[in-house]
Amino acid sequence: MREYGSLAIGGDTRAARERPMEHRWGQRVRVDIPVRLEVPPASVVAGRILDLSVSGAWISGELEQHLSAEIAVVFEPQPGSSSSHRIPAFVARARLEGIGVEWRELAPPLINSLLGQSAPAGVMPSIPPEQTSTP
Repeated sequence: MREYGSLAIGGDTRAARERPMEHRWGQRVRVDIPVRLEVPPASVVAGRILDLSVSGAWISGELEQHLSAEIAVVFEPQPGSSSSHRIPAFVARARLEGIGVEWRELAPPLINSLLGQSAPAGVMPSIPPEQTSTP
């Protein structure tokens, strides 16, 4: 089974208090997933998803994108598959160190799988029990 990257739930509550409140659908989960971004009209840029939720993601890299720009986040194909997973999104936040994106569709199936909701075999990264948090 191939994993997209590492996945960890929970985090430093001190750091969370120092950030402004954000409103999002679903819990934010720290990950490390390499992706490609398709940026119209013809650019392809490498990035890494560092946190993920059913409504969007934070992607690090040298990604000079404007707010509301439409992009596609592309995950590499799984072993035995010839197709990559392409999720349409738009840029919701832009900073020097990366971009925040919102999925065009809330809770795309691959994202649900990566977050452990309705995970098909071979897609869900393993989560060590000591890294999970309980509500």
